[in-house]
Amino acid sequence: MCIKEARQGFNKYKVTDKTLGQSVLTQTEHDNKLAPSAQDVIFSKIMDTKVFRDEANNWVAPLPFREPRQCLPNNKEQAVKRFTSLQKTLKRKPEMQQQYIAFMKKIFTNGHAEVAPPPREGEECWYLPTFGVYHPQKSNQIRMVFDSSAQCAGISLNDVLLTGPDLNNTLLGVLMRFQKEKVAILADKESSFRKFNPILKNDIICIGGRLIHSHFPAAEKSPVILPKDSHVFLLLTRHHHEQVKHQGRHLTEGAIRAMGLWILGVGSSTYGGPPTRTL
Repeated sequence: MCIKEARQGFNKYKVTDKTLGQSVLTQTEHDNKLAPSAQDVIFSKIMDTKVFRDEANNWVAPLPFREPRQCLPNNKEQAVKRFTSLQKTLKRKPEMQQQYIAFMKKIFTNGHAEVAPPPREGEECWYLPTFGVYHPQKSNQIRMVFDSSAQCAGISLNDVLLTGPDLNNTLLGVLMRFQKEKVAILADKESSFRKFNPILKNDIICIGGRLIHSHFPAAEKSPVILPKDSHVFLLLTRHHHEQVKHQGRHLTEGAIRAMGLWILGVGSSTYGGPPTRTL
């Protein structure tokens, strides 16, 4: 009797080929995408809940520590040794020393770094060593590396932080897209994008900063950010270059900015087209 009732109940919820794809194997737009790992989910949750804007309208993000939280040892002794070695290197290379100091001053001037307060007794403290590297094709431009992989007592800062999801393009994908279109474009950033305090306004990236609280027109206090190497920029340049009667780069640039647009990386060689006329 029990077996018969069980079979009747089973037949009641019998799954057909038509209903199978609508329930158990429901298809979504994410089917062909890699699912995030458990660590990536935790990282995304931290960023979604703890990232905020400070009084200066700058975005502030926390350090995404792993759980359970592992305390870092005080690596001051190791950091001092690294700094002493760096000083010897800079004394042998005066040009590198000038570039090193100029870079450090720049990040403090731009507000990308600040002087840390002295640690209290017994407080967790970690010193981040730095060193400079050069690009093979840019021997006069130093790039600072904050060495978060430096270890002390077998532990580094990278060991206690979540890496987050890998958002880099795969090499296979780059090669496939390289062969798909007729033209391939390679670009690099000149400096940190953070100094523009970018904000999203109607799903468009605009410049933020303190001016957004001013009484200036909207086009002046939060202009739309456009990349220099884009077809839209080329069309805008040609249009405004003609509007100012070909009177030079500065007038053309001023006309573009008056329209509420900010072009990244504009230089003296940006504005092409017909020859300009000097007044």
